[in-house]
Amino acid sequence: MKKILAWHFVAAHRRLRYDAADLLVEPGYIYSAARGPLIMRNRGMHASRRAVDALRFGNGPVACRVACWGELEEDTDKLVCRHREVLAMADATLLLQKWACWCVRYTPLADGRTTWDLLTDERSRAAVETKERWLKGEATEAEMAAASAAWAASAAASAAASAAWAASAARDAAWVAASAAARDAAWVAAKAAQNDQLEKLLAGVMR
Repeated sequence: MKKILAWHFVAAHRRLRYDAADLLVEPGYIYSAARGPLIMRNRGMHASRRAVDALRFGNGPVACRVACWGELEEDTDKLVCRHREVLAMADATLLLQKWACWCVRYTPLADGRTTWDLLTDERSRAAVETKERWLKGEATEAEMAAASAAWAASAAASAAASAAWAASAARDAAWVAASAAARDAAWVAAKAAQNDQLEKLLAGVMR
């Protein structure tokens, strides 16, 4: 039976939110939906072919590379199946923050620029730059706090920088940054670029 490779994100406690037995999610385990019809976004084992879509629907920072098979229905950004096997997983908390900063810097716009070009206030850029240095261990908590305060004082601070700085950046920055891109073809290109980068980063930590 053909299996589809997909992505799924779970909470830090790595337990299925609907599972009454409090089942721990771990590599090598096959999770199967109970008998009955599959219902998209309601009943069955869910996942997404693209990591950026799975992140949107996930409820936490733990990334899972999964294989889906059996009965299966698919929408544009999500699928539901009878069986889902976890092939590899990783806590992507810091990785997602790094990716959020990448989205703010490099998401392509329709006119050839990137979202970084939209940040005209230096305090917004400084906040992202400090976050990047902190992720590398090159900035202190005090520097983080100072950059955050400076950003907060700027009325012109962009939503993209806000998303990258906030604790929820991992989930939100992709959508905030991409919203600055032109619609239709440019939107597709922006989302594809973000997904490619996210999957590239995840490939380096999955085990």
